Amino acid sequence: MDPQVEKHAKVLVEWSTEVKKGDMVSIFASPEAHELAIAVTKEVAGAGGTSIIVMQSEEVNRAYFDGADDETLELFPKHMMALVENSDVFIGLSAPTNTKALANVDPKRVIARSKTTREINEKIMKLRWVTTVHPCPTLAQQGNMSLEEYRNFVYNAMLIDWKEESKNMYVMKEL
Repeated sequence: MDPQVEKHAKVLVEWSTEVKKGDMVSIFASPEAHELAIAVTKEVAGAGGTSIIVMQSEEVNRAYFDGADDETLELFPKHMMALVENSDVFIGLSAPTNTKALANVDPKRVIARSKTTREINEKIMKLRWVTTVHPCPTLAQQGNMSLEEYRNFVYNAMLIDWKEESKNMYVMKEL
């Protein structure tokens, strides 16, 4: 495995969410983030937590909107709420394959679904949570970079000394 991916996972688990023994960790990941999901799962287990992975993609979300009638858009996902309510930590790993998958979905339908799931999102915000990107070809293209250039860009921003950086951020906060 790419050592940068392992370091990224370590930052997410140790620094961003401070996973500890006994934590229940929900990881939502794009299929393209599979390698990072593996590394995060290993770090969570090493910290004494247990995890569940929910894979999701833009195309699956599109299929939902294509198939759902208005009544279905308002159907509250109790099973998702149960997962969130039984989690201590939420980690989102994004690596889209098609950032335009929802482009032709009526925005009113997307808003309706967002209203339906608002309570879940509010619960997630009360957990220890983080979302991140995993370098992928789609995001590299959007950045007009090769995948290698994009990886370097992302990891140069993420794989820093966060303890030291937090001191700098604290000083800036106080100004």
